[in-house]
Amino acid sequence: MASLYPGLAHLQTLNHFPMAQFTAAACPPFLDYDNRINLHCRELNVQISKRILDLAPHTVILSAFWLHYYRESDVDRLLGESVKFLRAAGVKQIVVIGPLPLWSPSLPRSIFNQYKQDHSYPPPRYMTRGLSGESAGIEARLQARTRDLGATYVSALAILCGDAGCLSRVGDSWEEIASFDTMHLTVPAAEFLIARIFETHKLGQ
Repeated sequence: MASLYPGLAHLQTLNHFPMAQFTAAACPPFLDYDNRINLHCRELNVQISKRILDLAPHTVILSAFWLHYYRESDVDRLLGESVKFLRAAGVKQIVVIGPLPLWSPSLPRSIFNQYKQDHSYPPPRYMTRGLSGESAGIEARLQARTRDLGATYVSALAILCGDAGCLSRVGDSWEEIASFDTMHLTVPAAEFLIARIFETHKLGQ
């Protein structure tokens, strides 16, 4: 979620809405969750839940490395508990942003490998080299669960990907690469994604 924040911050400067970011590395938006990577995840989410009760936001956006948590946790149950809490806290709009494109070993490496093959610069706007199908594999499941819970589902893959693969860049400059590692978005890509989400979904209304 933190890699999406620059896109929200940019939009905030244009539309002047109140916003707060509550995220921590390796800590999904689940209340009943312990993490061997982040030993403070449960404690952090308890504190975040208290802040939500205090702030009474209209809209809460949830995002995570969903694929990782599907591998090790009961995401359907945990997400349901989070949505139940948010609804009880008076949140009017609960938004789940689906998985981002996953690159192996990373998007920069995939672009380099593509360049070694055909010396193309800039790289193809959409690429399949290095693109994992695992994110697409959980999309339908997460979308169905979100809708069952009465929350709003936003497909990042529908915005960032197409028949020719997923975006390797959102502009012609090397600074506008879409991801700086396996999946975290760069600032230009976050601005691109969030702008298109707000164009197609009435978030905050």
